[in-house]
Amino acid sequence: MRRRNSVLRKLSILLIAIVTLVVAAAGLVNNVISHHYALESARA
Repeated sequence: MRRRNSVLRKLSILLIAIVTLVVAAAGLVNNVISHHYALESARA
């Protein structure tokens, strides 16, 4: 039972890390895209 608990803990930590990375990447992409469009509209 203890071994299963350890595996579950590792999986949940991995899941949280993946979700955090995905959210950070999505935020970065969104920031770059909005910045690009802001520059385009400022230039026009």
